[in-house]
Amino acid sequence: MEGFKTLVAPGQAGYRPSRPVGMIASIGLRLTAVLIDVALFLAAFFVTGVVAIFVAAAFNDNIGYVWPIQLLVLFLLGVYNIGILQGTNGASLGKRIVHIEVVDDADGSHIGAGRGLLRLIVHVVDLIALIGLFIAAGDAAQHKSVADRVCKTVVVCA
Repeated sequence: MEGFKTLVAPGQAGYRPSRPVGMIASIGLRLTAVLIDVALFLAAFFVTGVVAIFVAAAFNDNIGYVWPIQLLVLFLLGVYNIGILQGTNGASLGKRIVHIEVVDDADGSHIGAGRGLLRLIVHVVDLIALIGLFIAAGDAAQHKSVADRVCKTVVVCA
């Protein structure tokens, strides 16, 4: 990545900790972003379930359809937050909070929704295989996961 942006001085609006913009994001920052995204999913799962149960109770209906609604909400939230939002803006909600973003490895641009969705699919596969985090932790220079390698991306400080 070329050059670093000028950091804002402490006390000014937009001040962030002293991580140079464009610096490779640490495993700790990446894990924090993942935990925030997981908390968002859990909150959506809980809220969707509670709302569906109240609706079912109001209509004296069976609550057997609650879990498919919850799965649909989680699927759509995942596609939007981790696929589309991260691809078009560079960061999921969790990454935005910890000030890191996913960029193209070659030119530092946002990767677009297509590569964002591909990155999500690869992450799901490497999560099932339990190899993604270990590969990223083993790459001391750039902390590239399997999805980063497949999609030619890198996670940097924003």
